[in-house]
Amino acid sequence: MNQRSVPELDIEYSPTTNSYTLRPKTTDNVALSSAITLAVADIAGEDVRTVCEDDPLSDYLDLESLDALFEPRDGRDEFDCVLAFRYLGCVVSVRPDETVVISPSHGDNF
Repeated sequence: MNQRSVPELDIEYSPTTNSYTLRPKTTDNVALSSAITLAVADIAGEDVRTVCEDDPLSDYLDLESLDALFEPRDGRDEFDCVLAFRYLGCVVSVRPDETVVISPSHGDNF
């Protein structure tokens, strides 16, 4: 797997699956929604400032709800679901452990 260029994030590319894996737990200072925006902008080759102004993630999701849904649950049972959505030409899948898989989208298929 190859590393991406966003220093705040742990992003790895898998040529086998043509997808990127983001593990935001390794970054204590970045909210999940911000990590997704940074990673997808980088993967899509877009300037993050332009993305935040012209096509913010908040146009697609409620960011506070996204962050709350996947925040650590100290002592509470974890749930088993995956949230998937399209953003900047990518399919983004968020797993219960906050691992995010980002796949460049080709066509209308999820």
